[in-house]
Amino acid sequence: MAGTAMSLCTLCKTQLPLSSPEQWTAPDGEVVDVDRTAVPSAVVETSLREFEICEFCYQRTLPGFFTRQDLAEIHYQFGLEYRDRGQHARNIASLTQALQLCETADIFAALAYAENRLGHRDAAIAYYRRALQIDPVHFMSRENLQKLL
Repeated sequence: MAGTAMSLCTLCKTQLPLSSPEQWTAPDGEVVDVDRTAVPSAVVETSLREFEICEFCYQRTLPGFFTRQDLAEIHYQFGLEYRDRGQHARNIASLTQALQLCETADIFAALAYAENRLGHRDAAIAYYRRALQIDPVHFMSRENLQKLL
């Protein structure tokens, strides 16, 4: 039954109810059930350990023990979470915060994807090209850029 299982925010210890599992198809074609919290949250691998962070903790000041790289990863993971929930403005805002902390091919590719979904083709192309400058074999960037061109 949806909403009966719980997840726990590592920072504030708030219990987050799970919604119904979603089915995702992995690149190898395997279909897997993925649990998602009913409210936005992200599971983030940091320099300390893995954290599950609720949206409330994300939107207030994050603890000072996180490194810049940790913070970039937290913003990136929330950007993906907002993307998957169709919250486009929050998606781009979180990814932009991640980019201000660390420039990675994954962050640029996620921003490119977001911009393309909003119809901003030129911005998407520029972000994919920047991702490929950082990582010339970044698969998602190469494939999506070819589709746009």
